[in-house]
Amino acid sequence: MAYFAIRCHPYVPVSIGEFEHWLHEQVERLRADQPHGVLRLSRLSQSVPSGDREIGWLLEFDLPEEHSEHAPDHLTGMLTDMRLLGLQVTLLSPHVPAGGETHRNHGVTTATVASTVGAGS
Repeated sequence: MAYFAIRCHPYVPVSIGEFEHWLHEQVERLRADQPHGVLRLSRLSQSVPSGDREIGWLLEFDLPEEHSEHAPDHLTGMLTDMRLLGLQVTLLSPHVPAGGETHRNHGVTTATVASTVGAGS
């Protein structure tokens, strides 16, 4: 099984409602392409004295290895679109010990997806 997650949050003003609608459509598209996998979408919020503040989303993927060969193409496009929409994207994956197997309780490896928009301009 391939386990990983994508955390995204706005770093520029973004319409939360419009983006969340787009994100739900992307998740449904990925679910249709990966019928044997599990995809979860969660809204992240933080409690502050004035009430809950929306801070982003977490997409969790649990894909069987034999059915995940098409996932990278769709994910690459979705990640690119997220960056173009003004979101900071962080990939989260289980830590794999050297010479070992992947276990959920061994920690988490993170990587922030760098934006190349405007680079070299």
